[in-house]
This record gives sequence, C-alpha cells and structure tokens, in this order.
Amino acid sequence: MKKHTKPGRSALTALIIAAAFAGGGCSTFISARSQKKAMMANYETGDFKAAEQVAADYAEKRAGTGDELMWLYEEGAAKFAVADYKGSIAAFERAEKIIYDYEHRARISARDGFSETAA
Repeated sequence: MKKHTKPGRSALTALIIAAAFAGGGCSTFISARSQKKAMMANYETGDFKAAEQVAADYAEKRAGTGDELMWLYEEGAAKFAVADYKGSIAAFERAEKIIYDYEHRARISARDGFSETAA
C-alpha cells in the first residue's frame, strides 16, 4: 500500500532545497558579478591599469578560495590589456597550477575504502 504524504510537504521540501542552493554555492556567482562592477567600469572607461589593479587585489585577497581562480584569469587578462605580458603569463600560470592541483588531488571514495577493508 502506498504511503501518502501531506499535501504541500514535497513543495516545502523543494523550497527548502532551493533556498539552501540559493544561500550556498550559487551566491558566489551573484557576488562575483557585483564584485566585478568596479573592474568592468574601469574597462569601459579605458582605464585598464585600474582594472588590472582591482583584479590583482581580488586575486590576492581571495587566495585559497574558489574565487581565486576567477580573479587570476581576470588579472591575467587585465595585465595583457596593459601590455604587461610577463605579468599576464604569471597570473595564467598560477591559475593553471590551481587547476592542475585540483585535478591531481588524492581521490578516495567510499567504495574504494570498503573494498580495502573487506580484503
């Protein structure tokens, strides 16, 4: 026999899950857009050096966070725009190292752990 739940309970559960996503990781995308306003305003007015400084400051402040990668890309692009090619390459190489480290980090799964203990 099928168990019936109260009407609206699944809607409430869906609402709670959506709120958790909105308040969690997804907020990073929203705040990144607002954080970039000053930098983009500098780009639009042609003040590439100021845009580069904003990107470099954020890249430094966000070191060790998920946002660091985005800001290193912005810094690399901004440094390229002001003809700081060595600085641009350095920023992109730091970004590449973050990606490399992420892709090559240790991976442990519950299945692997179980098979090791069962043997």
